[in-house]
Amino acid sequence: HPVDKWLNDACMRQDEAIGDGTTSLLVFIGALTDAAIDLLNLGMHPLELINSFFESLELAGSGMAKLSHTNIPLTTLAVSALGTKIAAEHASYIGDLCIQSVQGVAQSQTSFSPFVLDCVRFLRRPGRGFKDSFLVPGIILEKPFAHESMSKQQENVRVAIISFPLQVHKLKSQSDIVFSGTTDRGDIDASHKQRMDTLLHRFLDLGVNLVISQWGADQQVIHLFASYHINMVCWVSGNDVERAAVLSGAFICARDKDVAEDSLGYLYRCSEWKGDSEDPPCVMLQRSADCTSCPLVSIVIRGPSQLLCQEVERAMSDCIRVVSLCLRDPRVVEGKGVFEARLCHFIMQTTLPDSNTDNVQSSGKDGRRRAIDAWARALLSIPTCLAENCGQDPIKNVETLLKQVTLSDATDLLQLSEVWEPFAMKQSLMTIGTEVVCMLLKLDPNQQIEL
Repeated sequence: HPVDKWLNDACMRQDEAIGDGTTSLLVFIGALTDAAIDLLNLGMHPLELINSFFESLELAGSGMAKLSHTNIPLTTLAVSALGTKIAAEHASYIGDLCIQSVQGVAQSQTSFSPFVLDCVRFLRRPGRGFKDSFLVPGIILEKPFAHESMSKQQENVRVAIISFPLQVHKLKSQSDIVFSGTTDRGDIDASHKQRMDTLLHRFLDLGVNLVISQWGADQQVIHLFASYHINMVCWVSGNDVERAAVLSGAFICARDKDVAEDSLGYLYRCSEWKGDSEDPPCVMLQRSADCTSCPLVSIVIRGPSQLLCQEVERAMSDCIRVVSLCLRDPRVVEGKGVFEARLCHFIMQTTLPDSNTDNVQSSGKDGRRRAIDAWARALLSIPTCLAENCGQDPIKNVETLLKQVTLSDATDLLQLSEVWEPFAMKQSLMTIGTEVVCMLLKLDPNQQIEL
């Protein structure tokens, strides 16, 4: 159904922009749609209803600015984001990993990018517990070193990144190679050996001790590099090659002659990590000893099973989005339905007191007032839904919440709320929800929708 597609697009928009709040968005859209239907049945024109809803959204924006807080620690926000996830028992430890990763990426950027999650990669390794997860200030290449005799750990690494093969490259087209004699094959091998010797001495003169290649290499070349204590990682994907170049500051060399002093990069440490005995080895490239000013970070997720590791990855992705939002905009609001109750009370007090008319006219203050109050009451659907999910009486719970909000001041609310959510998430939720309902109101009821 087209409306179903709208709701799906609205949730995708909320998830891409914020990373959380999709369920609350659907609850708010449903409550606001019910309120709109009741007002339409009372005779209110759809266009007037749309204007009143957008006016309510502007009024809510001014109220949010007054009701928000800015003195909540990031640790509390991270724990709140993980409180309902599967890793809630270790929320403090996992939240600290998320905070360190976001702060490291943020310090490396001159202008903070909203796409922090693109700079954080996850590696799932089932086994052990959630508290065995750890943070890597760099990237992880899911490839081992090319030779077993290569050093498993190096520090102060000068790295060269190449995108040309260190072997006799196979022809990509179907062609025949005809040798006129036995010396032709020997000439090809001699030419290849001379090329590799020249490249090896160039690496040695430049002080290179790590080569990352997008292509493969002959076993003879690998053994030659290992004998000179030069580590090599072959068959690295193009995406990982680009990330390694960003991390180390090196240029990707497409030809032998491109390898020069200004094309090399620097890494604090390069090591091979295997984890448990059954895990395949991988290479960790670290920019620094910690995550300070690190443009790319990785998180190794440990857990009892692959399924639980995937759930923890999704939880950490949401937490990273929340922390990055709070770094850009430190304003936060209460969770558990407290903020919705405060905002509803604020809007109801801001509107004109004379709002007890039974009939709504197509124009006039009564209809506009009724629509604004209906939009405010739709916010209470979120604490109502939370109470129902917890097995509590929703009516009694919302009444108690409204009394606490009415009688408490800002200091009491800081002690009352244990869950905090970003200001931007609530703002996006109300904006998207109002826009979706207004799109539904613009539909012509006389026009049939083709399914």
